[in-house]
Amino acid sequence: MRKSFPWASKKKVQIKSKYPVVKLRAIVDLVAGGTPSRQENLYWYNGTILWLTIGDYKDFDVINATQEKITEVGLKNSTAKLIPAGSVVVSIFATIARVGILGKEMATNQAIVSLINYKECLPKYLQYVIWLYKSQLIFDAHGTSQKNINSTILGDMRIPLPPKTVQEKILKEINTIEQNEKTSREKLVQLNIGLNNLFLDLNYPFEKLGNLAEFKNGLNYSEKSTGGLVTIVGVKDFLEDFSPNLDKLANVRIDGNLSEDYKLRSGDILVVRSNGSANLVGRFMYIDKLLKDTSYSGFTIRIRANSEEINSKYLCYCLRTESVRNAITKDPKGANIKSLNQTMLSSISVPIPPIEEQLKIINKTEKLENEIALIERELSTIDQEKEQVLIKYLV
Repeated sequence: MRKSFPWASKKKVQIKSKYPVVKLRAIVDLVAGGTPSRQENLYWYNGTILWLTIGDYKDFDVINATQEKITEVGLKNSTAKLIPAGSVVVSIFATIARVGILGKEMATNQAIVSLINYKECLPKYLQYVIWLYKSQLIFDAHGTSQKNINSTILGDMRIPLPPKTVQEKILKEINTIEQNEKTSREKLVQLNIGLNNLFLDLNYPFEKLGNLAEFKNGLNYSEKSTGGLVTIVGVKDFLEDFSPNLDKLANVRIDGNLSEDYKLRSGDILVVRSNGSANLVGRFMYIDKLLKDTSYSGFTIRIRANSEEINSKYLCYCLRTESVRNAITKDPKGANIKSLNQTMLSSISVPIPPIEEQLKIINKTEKLENEIALIERELSTIDQEKEQVLIKYLV
């Protein structure tokens, strides 16, 4: 059975290892970040020193760039210090607790603790072992609404300390995993570009979506509804899947009974109309097979092709391309919009090749999407692979 450590354990993790277990402060110095003086705009303007915040990196990142820079005077008037390249940085927000490593010298804000002056350990080893036992930090964090980690909690964190030769073996194996990951992500980018270009390169007449399909906003209901029980496709079902997972669809009570015009049919297309996360707005999903009496939520719009010139599956693939999504979900400044309407959908231009060509395009698209799905499944196990390397050597 595969050993595993819970990321959000409600109990303190007991660190057991074949090697000595030491407190972090025994092998590194911890430096808290700071907040520069904003007097005379010293913080915001004309800076040359890289200034790191938690929004600038994710777990395992080698951090070479930041969104902001600080002036030398601003740094002097802050409690922050310049942190050497190669240092591990940990965010103090327990819900995030990101662990990165600096590729360049930079200063950090108050939400980050930096680890410097390494004794008997390699920085990248430390980065991975802190990530592995992150649940310790989550358990020990202080606060109510926002759990925080401070330098004291981080310094008290206990980790296994094998000889450097073992640390190097761990890093060598993880490096192989990360190189494979990099290759897979590069291939994934090229496949997605190829998928998008498959539709961009079509040299056929265009037609407005409003002339090819009819639209209907989804069904509204509430916890107080006492009518019929209906299977519903909601916003939560719009992940990366082309069609909804029928086993995960929720059943809800609506007001009255489900009318025919709210029932989904095979070949319908749904799009997220509005959501608290702008990321989900404008995502399209194809309705293939259905359970009996399936409808769709009020936060979505149904698109139903009503022209013999268009295959509905081909149409859905067109609508899911990056170019179409950007066209309807970005404002002139490039920011994500928070809602769509039927007028906006009607204005989308769709290339219309002959039906026979549409079927060929569907076949090519499905092959590309199958390759993409395979790589995404492989990438979804990367963290577990790293975890198992660490556990193999340490436990």
